[in-house]
Parts: sequence; C-alpha cells; structure tokens
Amino acid sequence: MAKILFITATNTNIGKTYASTKIIERLSNAGLKVGASKPIETGVDTIPQDAYKLLTAVKKNNVNFRDFTPFDITAYSFSLPSAPFVADSNGIINISKIIDKIVQLKSLCDVLIVEGAGGLMVPIKKDYFMLGFIKDFRNGQKRLLTWVKATLKAYLGLPYLIGGKLNSSNLEGFLRRKA
Repeated sequence: MAKILFITATNTNIGKTYASTKIIERLSNAGLKVGASKPIETGVDTIPQDAYKLLTAVKKNNVNFRDFTPFDITAYSFSLPSAPFVADSNGIINISKIIDKIVQLKSLCDVLIVEGAGGLMVPIKKDYFMLGFIKDFRNGQKRLLTWVKATLKAYLGLPYLIGGKLNSSNLEGFLRRKA
C-alpha cells in the first residue's frame, strides 16, 4: 500500500514545491515509484505551475504518470492568487473530490507526495482550513505521513519531520514509521 507524504508549511511561497521536488528526486533515486498531487492550486493563468513542476519530477521515474498533465494531479485550479476559499468564487470545492483524486493517484505509486495550498491555516472552505483537511484525511486513512513543522504534532499528534536537511537516514526512518 502506498504511503502519503503531505507537504505543508506556515505560508504560501515558502518552498513547498521546491522541497517536494527534492523529496521526489531522493525517493525516486532510492528505487521507489513516486507520485504527486497538488489538490488545489491558485494563481493559475493557463497551467498550474506547481503541479507542472511536481509532475515533471515524477515523470522521470514513474511510467504510471507519463501521460498525465498537471490538471490530472490537481482536483481544482483557480486563477485568483489567493486562499482556495477566496479563489473559489463559485463555491465548487468538494472535499470528497479531493480525497478521491488522492486515492486514485495513490494507487499508481509507492509514495504519493501531496502538496497543500498555502499554509496550515489557509481556508479551503468557509471555516474549513488546510489543517482540518489533513486531520480529516488522516482519520479516513490507515496511514498518513507528514512533513511539517514540529508544532503540527501538538495539533494532530502525527509523526513528523522538522523541515530542513534531508538525508537518507532521516527520510528512510520516516518512511518506515507508522502513522
């Protein structure tokens, strides 16, 4: 069964995509089939750029993603560069659709990198934040791996890595850890 690595941070434009692509490279070099999902991306003119970067990294080693476009790994994309709740002016975001997308992509890999939108307290819907999505998703899955600041452990009681230097020993140990 594939493991999920949820990438989040404290804000937008803070390096989540960069960290995600480096994790994808490291895990792929270790022989794992890695996939990626950017469930919600805002500030999209024509192509979701974060999803494009993630997918480009994944396609190098996972044939299951070779025919995908950035839209195939994104449940929602919006042109307004803001929190998903604000960008979604028509109120179309459906959390079940996001979870279905993640579950579909998870079946195509050993590890699925899921990159959140903005930071932990970014609203996805009115009174529903990224932090709540992570918690709800975790409750609906047997395993969830997260890459977050140590403070997230206090909120959810999840295993975590402190953002920073990746090396083979801490990443391999993290992948063996049970949620």
